[in-house]
Amino acid sequence: MAQSNWTYHGASGRSYQVGLYHGDDSGHVIIYCNNNILTIDFGVNEEKSYSFYLEQDLCELSLNETDEGYAYDFSIAEAAPTPEVRSSEIAPLDYVFLGLVGLLFFSIIFSFAAAIT
Repeated sequence: MAQSNWTYHGASGRSYQVGLYHGDDSGHVIIYCNNNILTIDFGVNEEKSYSFYLEQDLCELSLNETDEGYAYDFSIAEAAPTPEVRSSEIAPLDYVFLGLVGLLFFSIIFSFAAAIT
């Protein structure tokens, strides 16, 4: 019975305990994160890799055959981009939204004024 554990620290600062169980005779594989099962695969007796997301990062866990049995590797296949957003910067879509809110506000005021007169 082979078991491996890794600790992954996400961009949010949260820690994830990733674990793998690989049965010697059965070849059954269980991949779990923080004691929640992510993947169950039966009869794995050859090299294989599994992909899953933690937060916005694509993680890859691979089983590689060696002379002594199996080697297990956990890696980040693709990290999510971290865009630099300035608090004083307003996106063009925000101007459209603000314009529509203003139009709605003035149409409500106009409707009340028309109903009163």
